[in-house]
Amino acid sequence: MKFRNDLLFIIGLAVFFLPFFVFHDVFDSYYRFNLEHGLVMSFIKFALLATLGEVIGLRIKTGRYHEKRFGLFPRAIVWGFLGITIYMAFSIFATGTPQFLLKLGLNDADTLLHADLSWKKVLVSFSVSTALNLFYAPVMMTFHKITDLHIREKGGTLRNCY
Repeated sequence: MKFRNDLLFIIGLAVFFLPFFVFHDVFDSYYRFNLEHGLVMSFIKFALLATLGEVIGLRIKTGRYHEKRFGLFPRAIVWGFLGITIYMAFSIFATGTPQFLLKLGLNDADTLLHADLSWKKVLVSFSVSTALNLFYAPVMMTFHKITDLHIREKGGTLRNCY
């Protein structure tokens, strides 16, 4: 039975993602919409993909894709909101960290992310990633854990959670 559920899950994923690879117009529309509506797409992508990751994690942990009090839709809403904050954080840290590196004496730090590959570009990239993970990630993960606990405590339904 588990193998059958896993097979159906994999087939469902393939059917969902296949049009993006097979039909060039579908991918182009997705790409264009992503460029024009970054915040909306961040919400949608995180709501879908991060929640999918949680469902896969539940499958690995319990052997099932769903359980009582899991709260699939409340989790998707939380992940969508977190997707917006992650989009914002990347914008803030990708511009703020190079400015800080300029103050530390790394010339052209603000233009290196758009330049050809070099050790300085790698340094700026790692600096952005480090700053993001040190200052934003703990807050985001704490908020995520609190919302997970709240969703479970309230029975996993939209009506009880919000």
